[in-house]
Amino acid sequence: MQEQSSQFIIGESGKKYTLEDKVKEESGKELNLKEIPTVYFKNCRDSEYTINHRITKLLIEDCHNTTITINRNILTSTMEVWRCENLVLQVNDHVKTLQLDLMKGVKVHYQSKNHMQNVIWQHVEDFELVFGDDPESSCKTGFAQMKETHPDSDIKIDQFITRFLENGVSHERGVRLKNGFLSTEREAADWDRRNEAARDRYMTNFMKEGGIHLNKADVSKKIPRNNPCPCGSKHKYKKCCEGKKEISGLASGQQKKTYK
Repeated sequence: MQEQSSQFIIGESGKKYTLEDKVKEESGKELNLKEIPTVYFKNCRDSEYTINHRITKLLIEDCHNTTITINRNILTSTMEVWRCENLVLQVNDHVKTLQLDLMKGVKVHYQSKNHMQNVIWQHVEDFELVFGDDPESSCKTGFAQMKETHPDSDIKIDQFITRFLENGVSHERGVRLKNGFLSTEREAADWDRRNEAARDRYMTNFMKEGGIHLNKADVSKKIPRNNPCPCGSKHKYKKCCEGKKEISGLASGQQKKTYK
């Protein structure tokens, strides 16, 4: 922010106005990116703002009962929002990453479903998504709903990713990979499956070409299906971890996760 132009809207209450472009874009003139501001809202109450100019990034902290409309594109396609309550975001342009943290009562209204790519959120309750061009895809979620799907979730740790997949809007629990990237349990398990299939194909061809034959595994070492599960759940093995594999590639400190 020291090098970038910035706009700060802090501690306002009962305001309603539009943020207009202070830097006029002239045809044929090179655009100075440092003049395009990062906009930061903090501690605003009962207010309504409209952003009509191009911005670099949007930051919103500790705003209550506030509506913010974004009519121009964000150069970094990034919005970070945290510690807000009863916040409405009207998004009329593409946003690649919208991050929500420590929120209660947030409504994100996308003019078009194509404007949403990823919403990454943690410790959020009463989260509503609305799509102007596809009302049927509109939905509500939050940590309480995700807890029903993932009972072992921790509100202080787990992140969730909301986005469009082939079957519509999806809400998935995130996992942190060894390379630091945020992924999902489904993607991590799918990666393991594809890697395992590739290894199997390679070994099959390698042994076939070398004329190598392996003896079958000793089935006596398998865990009896009616025995207690070795994971310590006190359930029978057949009703617990039989056929499950642990997801590899997770960062240290992540909860162990399995898939079939």
